[in-house]
Amino acid sequence: VMLRAEQADEFTTLSVADTGSGLEPGDHARAFERGYLHDRYAAQRNVGTGLGLSIAQRLCARMGGTLTATPGPVTGTVMAVRLGPEHVGA
Repeated sequence: VMLRAEQADEFTTLSVADTGSGLEPGDHARAFERGYLHDRYAAQRNVGTGLGLSIAQRLCARMGGTLTATPGPVTGTVMAVRLGPEHVGA
């Protein structure tokens, strides 16, 4: 797992990258749909309930931020939270 914090302009991005099995192409865009990843991967590997990422994305949005999922550089997935200046250091 690699943690990273970056600041550009007035925004701060916190990201977590792993080297796990990751998601199939096209699944990153749907990763935050309630239950999607559970239904998609439950037969292949241990997965959660499918609620966590949906809840996390909604919380980020309510605080004026964003939560995204992208493919990792080699394997795995990168989850990134982008926050505006009103939330950094608060």
